[in-house]
Amino acid sequence: MRGVGERKLPLYVMENEDGRARGLRLVDQVNAQRAANDRPRRPRSVRPSDIGGGCSRKSWMRFRWVGTVEEFDGRMLRLFDRGHREEDVFTRELREIGAKVITRDPENAGKQIGFTTLHGHVNGFLDGIAWNMPGSTQDEVVVEFKTHNNKSFKQLEKHGVRKAKPAHWSQCQVYMGEMGLEEAFYMAVNKDDDSLYGEYIAFDERAYADMMEMAEDIIYGAIAPLKVSHDPNYFLCRMCTEVESCQRNKEPSKNCRTCEHSRPAVNDDMKIAQLPENTPNIWICEFHGKALTVDDQVSGCGDYEMDDYLRSEIEC
Repeated sequence: MRGVGERKLPLYVMENEDGRARGLRLVDQVNAQRAANDRPRRPRSVRPSDIGGGCSRKSWMRFRWVGTVEEFDGRMLRLFDRGHREEDVFTRELREIGAKVITRDPENAGKQIGFTTLHGHVNGFLDGIAWNMPGSTQDEVVVEFKTHNNKSFKQLEKHGVRKAKPAHWSQCQVYMGEMGLEEAFYMAVNKDDDSLYGEYIAFDERAYADMMEMAEDIIYGAIAPLKVSHDPNYFLCRMCTEVESCQRNKEPSKNCRTCEHSRPAVNDDMKIAQLPENTPNIWICEFHGKALTVDDQVSGCGDYEMDDYLRSEIEC
């Protein structure tokens, strides 16, 4: 019966703690649990958005797993989920004005529309493909959906995708080039006030060829591209996952991709290993003469030797 006897506080409540403090502590617990549930992993391939980003050296090092595994707190993980949820909203809104939009591969039920190229080392997944799009010059277009904060959205409105978000523009070019389409529709939402932005982006064959050449250099280049700056506090470097290895000579992470004996596979290697061409994310160990899966690359072995070039970088 309420009010009878001594009331004991639950173990998770501190005596004399007000409702605001208890609520904020619960939120901290939610964030901490979200982060604990996450299973961070290294990027297995070069992503289309990596090719047109601000620093090819970062992409080269990320692909080789030089730095530490990138981990995110609960807030950032929820923010990523927000972006994924908006894709369903965008798709519904386009369908409501008469467009036909697919977001799953009709030949591979339940899976995102995607592609693999450059011997399995560039992988991409599209938000969707659409037909009957008002204002489009093409029958069929790539659709790409993004969320922006207010500052980023205002820059997008002022300058357009190519100037305001060059990585997104490059991403659309790679998607169009790989899917054989001539136009993409880029749709964005301002998370602060739900304003929408839309832009049709024409396929640029020359830019696409340049980006694929850049991707090949990232994958097979023996040495890293030049630094964008030698100042670790430069705005592109400050929050970069590779800054410790790139700018402060931290020893690379120990795994097959930073080992002197390994290299990214090519399709001839797939034939020898009896794997289909463009099998994703395969590397070759020259020491043991075998194809390495992603699990192999993470586990490594007792014969690891740091890549000579990476060693020279941290010793200089």
